[in-house]
Amino acid sequence: MDQIAAEPQYLDVWVPPEKKKSLPVEATRHAFAYVFACSGRFANASGPQPVATETVAASGAQGGLVAGMAEDRCLVLFDSGDEVTVQAGPSARS
Repeated sequence: MDQIAAEPQYLDVWVPPEKKKSLPVEATRHAFAYVFACSGRFANASGPQPVATETVAASGAQGGLVAGMAEDRCLVLFDSGDEVTVQAGPSARS
């Protein structure tokens, strides 16, 4: 087989607290973001979707989700467009 089924591009991005960051995305690609730590608000994206991990139940139940704020262990999906934009939340929680 000599055709490529997918060509994923992975980016590991850190945004300082309370700062905004935009990254270009080819309009023909699909994009998503997975929040590993802290929180942020994403433009033109789905609501935060908890992902089953050792700290999130398989049912998706996670306490304390703020509307529109993607927090630890959440996934957001983006609509079509040519960039991904995030507004970082406050510094790490204690």
